[in-house]
Amino acid sequence: MNTQGQIKVKHSPHACVVLPALKVSGGIGEALKLGRDLQAFSADVNVLTFWKISQSVSVFGLKVQSLSSWAPRMVLAPFQMPWLLWRFWKLSRQPAMSQTIWIFTHYVTLPMALIVPRRNRWFFVQDLEWTFVGNGLLAGFLKWSLLAVYQRSQLLAANQYLHQALLQEQLAPVGVAAIWADPDFAQSDNKEVRDIDVLMVLRKGAHKRLDLYLEAIDYLQRARPDICLTIITTEESIGAEVRPLVNECYVRPNRAQMKFLYARSKTFLLLSEHEGFALPPLEAMGAGCVPICRDSGGPQAYMIEELSSCLIPRSLSLDKVCDTVICLLNDSAYWHKLSTSAHAVFQRGMTRVRARSVELRGFFLNEAAME
Repeated sequence: MNTQGQIKVKHSPHACVVLPALKVSGGIGEALKLGRDLQAFSADVNVLTFWKISQSVSVFGLKVQSLSSWAPRMVLAPFQMPWLLWRFWKLSRQPAMSQTIWIFTHYVTLPMALIVPRRNRWFFVQDLEWTFVGNGLLAGFLKWSLLAVYQRSQLLAANQYLHQALLQEQLAPVGVAAIWADPDFAQSDNKEVRDIDVLMVLRKGAHKRLDLYLEAIDYLQRARPDICLTIITTEESIGAEVRPLVNECYVRPNRAQMKFLYARSKTFLLLSEHEGFALPPLEAMGAGCVPICRDSGGPQAYMIEELSSCLIPRSLSLDKVCDTVICLLNDSAYWHKLSTSAHAVFQRGMTRVRARSVELRGFFLNEAAME
């Protein structure tokens, strides 16, 4: 298990990150980065997906395999799950996998987590996932299911806010494996003209509050007819709805386009009801764009120091939130102060994340020593 330049970890010969499907953005992307960081002290880390990947690939130096040859389709997933469970059970029972650390990341992976021994079962908690489905019976059942499994697993929280939220649920996380935006978003020599007043990212989901964004667009345009609003979205349907209402709208822009938009933007507006972290406002901070966020939880990790004045209580009316945006746009000196602070906070956060492998080694070694 020991290779040159790597540390041999007793009781941890193999780690596997379990994902529903493969992409390199959002929560799945952060799980892949966690696997990458685990390689600093474990030579054998790979990724297992439920649904087919186009070909055998390596992401962040991790070998990716799939349980099935099916393409991911939400409507078929419930019918495919029994077969996927059987395939996972067979894989996990192989002698070579007996000491594997299994790292789960998403509520879809919950049935697989129940198959592996408790001592080898880890969850990388990046959100309070029961909030994804509103506040009804389904949310209550999902919360009960997740907490029941979490109580019998080792937990790593993605930030301090989630760590505290888990403690409030009488859970005891092993620690915080803090996530941060990609260093590539740091733009210290920003020469772009800031011709976008407000940048927003619109997504589906009850907690994402598309309704509030539509109201905010209307209010801002009435209050400041000269304002320049730009929208980013992952959904064609949302793009079609908002494109006539704003100055610019981009559907699934690539990384280079995102960096360009951040560099052009004065403020980033986040109106979500709940976020486990919310990467886009932080990415924008790397370009000196000032985030104005409803206090949805996760942004507390980076809305600190001077930026704390831009962390808006959820109880505040939408009109007041929009007025906060307008006041900041009207005060150039204060905006420049916050822009400098935003870039500084981004830079300091990168320093801690670069050392995350050391923290992870401590978490896993301490748990192994207790077995």
